Amino acid sequence: QGTFPDALYVVETGQVTIQLETKDQKPIRLRTMGPGTIVGELGIYLNRRAAASVIVLHPGTIYRLSRHALQQMQATDPHLAAFFHEFMASLLSERLIHMNTTVQALLEDT
Repeated sequence: QGTFPDALYVVETGQVTIQLETKDQKPIRLRTMGPGTIVGELGIYLNRRAAASVIVLHPGTIYRLSRHALQQMQATDPHLAAFFHEFMASLLSERLIHMNTTVQALLEDT
């Protein structure tokens, strides 16, 4: 949280949790994710500080795709890069739907 990531990470096996530290340094678990998860995409696409921290809960295999490697992919294999970007758009859309559903449920509980 707060760093400028230069890569995204794909969780093949294992489990990670997304955690946010509040101003008083108390961690809040936002979501726990398993295989197939991609984290760190905000740094790649928006070049901004990480909004949360990713903590490994259960070790596994995690792949790293750097911003530089993604730029190389775009230059050498634009079709693969386009497929990757379409996949990321789909993934981010699913996350937005999940977040909207969560917010709606929280608002209904109050």
